[in-house]
Amino acid sequence: MIVSCGEALIDFVPMTGAGGEGGYRPLPGGSPFNVAIAAARLGRPAGFLSRISTDMFGDQLLATLEANGVDTGLVARGDELSTLAFVSLAPGREPRYAFFNTGAADRSLVPGDIPDPLPAAIGCLHFGSFSLAVEPAATTLAALMRREAERRVISLDPNVRPTLVGEHGA
Repeated sequence: MIVSCGEALIDFVPMTGAGGEGGYRPLPGGSPFNVAIAAARLGRPAGFLSRISTDMFGDQLLATLEANGVDTGLVARGDELSTLAFVSLAPGREPRYAFFNTGAADRSLVPGDIPDPLPAAIGCLHFGSFSLAVEPAATTLAALMRREAERRVISLDPNVRPTLVGEHGA
């Protein structure tokens, strides 16, 4: 099984309504979240390890994972809010993001949220993206990588957004 570890969030993507008015469409996402879904859609046993909110967006994230055949047995639920990301799409430019994640569930992952040992069926742990640079998730995921490095394949996708991390040294 491939287990993807990291953030799950709601991307608010710009859209134009039937009358030409602008707005945003909420879509479940996050790099590790998308990797888990892609692996499952390719027919591989896939799981997701993170902390997901019990708010309405967290319910949407969990339902999306389950609808795509992703094992959610390693998902911890918490009362913290879901991370929200607003996307700006300008023609000819890279997408820009505004993240709202202070104290959010996915960045609040702590060691107590992760079973020890992990299920034996897990052959690969994939880690990414901004969860690797925000606390306490960053320290928790780094410790999990170190703990499991001799037992499983470790995949790393740093894909960190500078506007999200804050201090460059992080």
